[in-house]
Amino acid sequence: MSNSFNHLNLRSEIQKVITESGFVAMTPIQSQCISLLLEGRDLIGQSKTGSGKTAAFVIPILQKINVDINHPQALILCPTRELCDQVFKQAQKFSKYIRELKIAALIGGRPMNEQEQTLANGVHLIIGTPGRALEHFKNRNFKSEHLKVIVLDEADRLLEEAFTEEINLIMDQIPKIRQTIFFSATFPEIMTELSRKYQNNPERITIQETQKSQLQIEQFVYAAEKPEKMETLLKILKKHPSNCSLIFCRTKVAVDEIGKRLKQENTSCEILHADLKQAARDATTEAFRKGKINILVATDVAARGLDIDILQLVINFDLPSSVDIYIHRIGRTGRAGRKGCAVSIATDYEKDLVKQIEEATGVKMIQRSLE
Repeated sequence: MSNSFNHLNLRSEIQKVITESGFVAMTPIQSQCISLLLEGRDLIGQSKTGSGKTAAFVIPILQKINVDINHPQALILCPTRELCDQVFKQAQKFSKYIRELKIAALIGGRPMNEQEQTLANGVHLIIGTPGRALEHFKNRNFKSEHLKVIVLDEADRLLEEAFTEEINLIMDQIPKIRQTIFFSATFPEIMTELSRKYQNNPERITIQETQKSQLQIEQFVYAAEKPEKMETLLKILKKHPSNCSLIFCRTKVAVDEIGKRLKQENTSCEILHADLKQAARDATTEAFRKGKINILVATDVAARGLDIDILQLVINFDLPSSVDIYIHRIGRTGRAGRKGCAVSIATDYEKDLVKQIEEATGVKMIQRSLE
């Protein structure tokens, strides 16, 4: 199978963007998925974050959209607003030469009336969060009979309990004859159940992480009990200097406390969690992406969809509750073949979790002392 974009016979408008972007060879997930999706197959695509999976489903969707039909023909659902923004930008990028093609971003926390107006003017592709997309479905703000493709991006997260009802209701609203696509970095058991329910003989593509790609992220662990963690964090920031660092915490309270402490240390730092207004989250994310902020402290709302090419260091102030979330977190760095660094603070109680992470990633964490 050729991994050249030239062999796909894509419409000239898409090929022009690919050529201008300097893309020659497809990534493994793209080379295995794009042709199948162009054929209309249902698919489960599994690969690590930063592997090029967004383009793997955006390109086939854009290839097949008929701009003469002024109704939504494809729906992409994402679990977070940040991931919606990322997918929206990719869709805009690859469609910039397709005249008349219109894309709507139906994202929670943003003005409903503006989205209603966009839909009233006619759109071909919808990218949205489940809750807001469902609101528009219920309000009959667009016709769904032309929807031929639905994508669940970060499907493992979308199929968690918090989203299950919304996903089921949306699936019941769209035509039964359709192409259903799941993309994910992990494959929990619930995906098997939902695949049986909603997909038709899907092809499953799994891209295994190679030894080379695993080694792009150095993983360190430092032992500290809860009262010592803040001081341990400050020492880690000195021991692992970086111009672009992302610090993960389990709670919004911890994010606020760390943000306050780092600003007292005169650090270029901002915070990101769900209690912040959407405009503030957007501004912070954009400033971090452009390198105007050196450190971002966040809950896992930032673990998905935050695509920062310049990110050098991920710090787990709190280890996450699962190995899957750990993989998503550290996948923010070491992207596209670059080297990255992931540092975790672990309490004595979390020794078993560290072992589980090492087994799942196939990488032994480097244990160091800060003395």
